[in-house]
Amino acid sequence: MPRKILVATDGSPSALAAARWAERLAATEAGSRLTLVHVLPALPLALPDGLIFDRGAMEAMAAPALDAAQAALGPGTHADTHVLLGPAGERVAALAAEEGYDLVAVGRRGPNPLRQLLLGSVSGRILQLANCPVVVVEGRQANHGENEEEGSPMLRKVLLAVDGSPSSLAAARWIAALAQHLPELSVTAVTVVRDPRLNAGTLGGGYLPAELLDPANLEAMGQPVLDAAHAALGDAVHAYQGRVLLGPAAEGIVQLAEEGGYDLIAMGRRGLNPVAQLVLGSVSERVVHLAPCPVVIVRD
Repeated sequence: MPRKILVATDGSPSALAAARWAERLAATEAGSRLTLVHVLPALPLALPDGLIFDRGAMEAMAAPALDAAQAALGPGTHADTHVLLGPAGERVAALAAEEGYDLVAVGRRGPNPLRQLLLGSVSGRILQLANCPVVVVEGRQANHGENEEEGSPMLRKVLLAVDGSPSSLAAARWIAALAQHLPELSVTAVTVVRDPRLNAGTLGGGYLPAELLDPANLEAMGQPVLDAAHAALGDAVHAYQGRVLLGPAAEGIVQLAEEGGYDLIAMGRRGLNPVAQLVLGSVSERVVHLAPCPVVIVRD
């Protein structure tokens, strides 16, 4: 369970949604710490009246974004703040490592990509560099995890995308730890099998055995991966089911998340199972881009 959560913010709707999501997660365990960070660009800045670009000037420039993020949190929520200077992705990832944060929360899209002020494509850089899990939230996802009943848990349904790689099993263990504090959590583990027609040379007249397309055979191809994910989850979750889909991977995962009304997608940062033709890996970035709900990416 994350006890130290770092929220990268630039004042955009996505960043504010990430702050609210992180706040609700932190509220599930007493003593959790929430920190807001804003990164200023390492570019020559024309300051009025010959002001020196010192700590006071940096804090003044960061104040609108940090104030907006603090205002997005509940009135009783206290968050520490950091103001950094430099390339945003690198500085956020470095701060998370140096101070031992358990989770970084970022928005999926920043408000002004031309000025490189924060997030937008920077979220991808944080995903690449952070040594802890990263949750990515888009502005329209602000209500995901906000259940209508007073006191109801923020997460009830998690879609766990797995391929048997160390990172995807790490994602399963991360969800299992989370479930210790969310007793009603249900998890669907999904693995995606590459369509064998993509590898059989069918466009050149290659022969494709019909049994390869038999749903039972496809299910059998994915079952060992689902069994490993189930073992990693243990008995922590309230309810569990496994699903095997026929690729493409990212689109299948996103469609299942949409149809099932999931609150969160969890997956590893890199998949490593080309022999069994179970695909995840680089599609994590595509899932983050397309997902209808927040996505947490876990490294091994």
